[in-house]
Amino acid sequence: MLVAMAWRNLWRNPRRTLLTLAAVAGGLAAMLAQYGLTRAIGDRLIEGLTGSYLGHVQIHREGYREKRSSTRTVRGARAVLEAVRGTAGIAGASGRVYGFAHATFVRGRDAEVRRGGGRDVASPVVALLGIEPDHESDVTDIATRVVQGRWIEGETDVVIGQGVATRHELQVGDAFLPTAVDSTGAVRGPWAVSDRVPRVVGIARTGIQPIDDQMVLMSLSYLAELLRMDDEVHEVAIKAERPRELEPLVGAITASVARARDRTRHDEALPATRPLRITSVVADDTAAEARLVGVDVNCSRNGASPRSPAIAAGRFLERAEDIVLSQRLATAAGVVPGAAVTVSVPVACGPDVPAAECPPSDEPFVVAGILSSDEVLSGGAALVLAPVLSDNIAALAPEVMAPLTDDERRSIMPVLERVRGEVSAEDEVLAWTEIAPEMEDMLRMMDVGPLIFLIIFYIAVMLGIVNTMLMATFERTRELGLMKALGMRPRRVVALVMTESAMLAAVGVLIGLLIGSGIFTYWSFHGMDLGVFMGERQTFDMSGVTFDPVLWPRVTAFDVLASSLTVATMTTLAGLWPAIRASRLHPTEALRYE
Repeated sequence: MLVAMAWRNLWRNPRRTLLTLAAVAGGLAAMLAQYGLTRAIGDRLIEGLTGSYLGHVQIHREGYREKRSSTRTVRGARAVLEAVRGTAGIAGASGRVYGFAHATFVRGRDAEVRRGGGRDVASPVVALLGIEPDHESDVTDIATRVVQGRWIEGETDVVIGQGVATRHELQVGDAFLPTAVDSTGAVRGPWAVSDRVPRVVGIARTGIQPIDDQMVLMSLSYLAELLRMDDEVHEVAIKAERPRELEPLVGAITASVARARDRTRHDEALPATRPLRITSVVADDTAAEARLVGVDVNCSRNGASPRSPAIAAGRFLERAEDIVLSQRLATAAGVVPGAAVTVSVPVACGPDVPAAECPPSDEPFVVAGILSSDEVLSGGAALVLAPVLSDNIAALAPEVMAPLTDDERRSIMPVLERVRGEVSAEDEVLAWTEIAPEMEDMLRMMDVGPLIFLIIFYIAVMLGIVNTMLMATFERTRELGLMKALGMRPRRVVALVMTESAMLAAVGVLIGLLIGSGIFTYWSFHGMDLGVFMGERQTFDMSGVTFDPVLWPRVTAFDVLASSLTVATMTTLAGLWPAIRASRLHPTEALRYE
């Protein structure tokens, strides 16, 4: 009976009821539209950032993002990429190499360019990005952003950003001659890599300003050869099949990379030279005999413990010129971290020349650190990066290379394990939200800003509903007084008015959902085209990313449920004050009300 009475009371003044329902439904539809627009902008921002360059997940060597050191690479890149691509939930993965070069852009035929001829167009310093052209298309849409020419197909193909092309007046077909410093510190040019002339085959507009204004994109194999990087990359970019479920995917990728590392793990200590003489450059009369050991800092033995410090002073190996000495050796040579030293190693003069008559080869190094333990080999140890020993020093006298004995290996391995426990460069797997936290913060701000606006908006709507309900109780003062005179209790009066508010809320929410469904159905087919407000400029920029003006608003089930409950609750509560006022009416005063 109470429900029927409340429903009849609502339609005593249809105009007022319809206006109130319009306010409730319009408020809900506006709230849903605002949520949809906010999510559309956030989706487009994420899509523009991850789809055109960043990827959903990245793998780096730990510390690379902070220092951007060219030596901090992901080693065993082929095995890592194979493991990542075989992980469930991965849509694609691509390795990347970064570098810098002094580039000369030349206009002319191949023969002229090889002879040093042709017309120099520009000679800027550029950032280099080496990519796997086929696999990069699985991760980003950068290949579709070429506005002139074509995408990279061959090893010597080059694509430049539109900003680079405009600033230096470059065009498709120009020769690109980079000169860069490789991983060993040597300067290398294009002819050290290939006889073929690298040429600009395309100009891209990615919408990401650092790429468009500074970068030159090329084949990873070409850039890796230019920088002398063997089976290593600076970054692995990954695209997820379900971008909104990255946390479990990061865990799966980390496990896959760990298994790949276990399969490719090899012995840490390479052969050692014998004998070895280390001489201080400052005090060249001070020298010490030692053993030289090549260390692969990217391999760590299971169970390595960082409990005891392994470095007493300085740091561990990072660069090709670094050398780490035992305390006994550093004391004997009279050197400290930062000191320049010369390592004298035997040179093979040939079968007819006695080894004693062959002058040693002097190799320059810088003392990076000193070990805290003296129990490393009987005569002291000097540690260098494994590639330095195997590629440079070992080539001087291969016949004097000798493997470590079992006793020597047992002596040095605990020290190496402690060092790696402290400063080991493990791979880190990060989602885009960790790589670009400022973007995540901005998206959170985008969620909060509209919510504050909607709260203010709906408070105004609720005040209008309060006024409507209050007017309705004023008009029915005599009726309410008569019902109380006939025995209706105050709580029944409150229940009657609150039921009317609840009915308004329910009908208003239902109409609002119908209106919202219509709006989002239209947007699902046509999108929200902001181009009509932008005139001739048909793109807009946000946080350095260029966007298409057509947005595709969407809402989640949580958005719909939360908005509906919020509107219904606020509308129902809007009747509380009029209900309390009506329950406090005195029957005799109410019956005399005109």
